[in-house]
Amino acid sequence: MKNKSIPELKKELLVLQSRWVKLFYSNGSGFTNCFTCGVPMNIDSEFCQTGHCFSKSGYPALQFNLDNLRVQCKNCNENLNGNEKVFKERLKDELGEIRFKKMERIKNDTIKLSRSELAYSIDKTKQKINQLIID
Repeated sequence: MKNKSIPELKKELLVLQSRWVKLFYSNGSGFTNCFTCGVPMNIDSEFCQTGHCFSKSGYPALQFNLDNLRVQCKNCNENLNGNEKVFKERLKDELGEIRFKKMERIKNDTIKLSRSELAYSIDKTKQKINQLIID
């Protein structure tokens, strides 16, 4: 990982977190439902994506926050711009007021992750993925 740039490490972490989210919210047989519209989908299809309640471009402080990530279909994530209103309502219901408000408080924070912090997060996410696959 020493040869990878910080943007490359960030991209790798996003890919791994996306995989973890899909596995975590799947039924164990490779299927899940869109968090915002409920459509069923195979987690390995291109139709299945990981959406951010608070966009990663608008709120970089939350781009790696797992509370901010849920499975979404391509239509909700891309065509409906994350189906933001429904996403926020459902996420607030799921997380509870306190956790959701914490995300709202920190969403505009400036976070600069170092190479070692990203490498650590990548390793931890790989471990979490492996644990889900084993269980």
